[in-house]
Amino acid sequence: MIGGAEIARNLQGAFRLAARDPSGLQTFDTGIDGFWRSFFAGVVALPFYVAVLAAGQAAPDDMPVTVTATAYVLTQAIAYVCGWFAFPLAMLYVTRFIGREQSYLSYITAANWCSVIPLGIFGVLALLGASGTIPTGILGIVYFGVLVWTLMFHWFVARVALQINGIGAAGIVALDLLLGLMVSGAADAIVSQPI
Repeated sequence: MIGGAEIARNLQGAFRLAARDPSGLQTFDTGIDGFWRSFFAGVVALPFYVAVLAAGQAAPDDMPVTVTATAYVLTQAIAYVCGWFAFPLAMLYVTRFIGREQSYLSYITAANWCSVIPLGIFGVLALLGASGTIPTGILGIVYFGVLVWTLMFHWFVARVALQINGIGAAGIVALDLLLGLMVSGAADAIVSQPI
């Protein structure tokens, strides 16, 4: 089990990396135990993910859901778990291919905890948008800005944790984005199947 102090320390490291401080990597437990506990970041980020889903379903132009509420929740839950494990699994092979196996545990540990920050931002934006606090036009611009920042943030984490060049880090970010789109696209296709 993971305690509150450890969660706070890991999030502090993530925020330091978000501020482009490479020393944030030193706050993580990069051993095998720390690696497995880093997946608890998915539990920390879950409320924000739920907020994004709830706001998306409230949008009138969204893809219609044609399954029961139970099937929808189960599909999204499975997609969420798959999203947290697909990229680390792919990176197991990528780090071997690029000769960075020794950095695998530290990179995935950092990447997991750093994922909480963008999910948190998107969750808050989703709630603000759903409540009408931010006009739709402005919200779209803000979403795009946060998306660009998120990609740059993950690029920085990949570069410093794996000690690779910018092009290699961009490739890893592209892989992460592609896997995320595949998982979410599959979930959307399942819940919008014609009855």
